Amino acid sequence: MSFVNLSTAVDWAHEINMLSTLKELLLQQSGLRSTAPSLRQFNLTILEVLDISGNIFNTSIAPNWFWNATSLTFLNMKQCYFYGSIPDEIGRMTSLEQVSFNTNNHMSTMIPSSFKHLCNLKVLDLEGSNTGGDITELMERLYYQTVTGTSCRC
Repeated sequence: MSFVNLSTAVDWAHEINMLSTLKELLLQQSGLRSTAPSLRQFNLTILEVLDISGNIFNTSIAPNWFWNATSLTFLNMKQCYFYGSIPDEIGRMTSLEQVSFNTNNHMSTMIPSSFKHLCNLKVLDLEGSNTGGDITELMERLYYQTVTGTSCRC
């Protein structure tokens, strides 16, 4: 559904949550303006790929339903205009192999210590996200990283 105009969709996360066998959700540049802070019951237990890049959410990154998607291997939130702190819940997403917070320049936060639990993480893109912190241990096991424009210590 990438590049489909969903700008008038209000409860899109609740509707998608009904698709319990969904493995990939590609919503790049779909005109989405809001995310659901939480879902009463999370049904996307086998969701592996989530790409919501290029949507102008302009909301806090912390209270969002996707932090419960612990089976994700790929998470792309590039240019989503999120602000606030990356929540500790990311540490429960131990299947994550690739994650991008690229160009979320309203995020001004320290990398949570729970990042150390992302034992399968190979690609980390923080470019232009105003994040910081000591990610030395994490960097040692990454295949590819982009941390320019951050204040991370590597």
